[in-house]
Amino acid sequence: MYTLEFEDATITYHPEENQNKIIAKWHDGREKIYIEPEDYHVAKLEVMYKALQDPTKSILCGPEAAKAHVNAIYGMHQSVKKFLNFQNIWSPITKRKN
Repeated sequence: MYTLEFEDATITYHPEENQNKIIAKWHDGREKIYIEPEDYHVAKLEVMYKALQDPTKSILCGPEAAKAHVNAIYGMHQSVKKFLNFQNIWSPITKRKN
């Protein structure tokens, strides 16, 4: 669950409320709805394959945009504190013999 606010738009992902959709809303009223990324893992691979098969198709997200996306995601991950690894803290529950 997250909300990302930008200069021109806000992106939200609230799976309980939005049926697992990512929604981008621009301040001018436009809206774009993306499907849950976990529902279709090979979407980008399919786009690339179609672009290779048909020279009239183009990749909308070129290397420059992809680099910006990777940097944005990296920044989001770095902004979250590290989670505790409970596996190392708690030992497995074992049944007691009576």
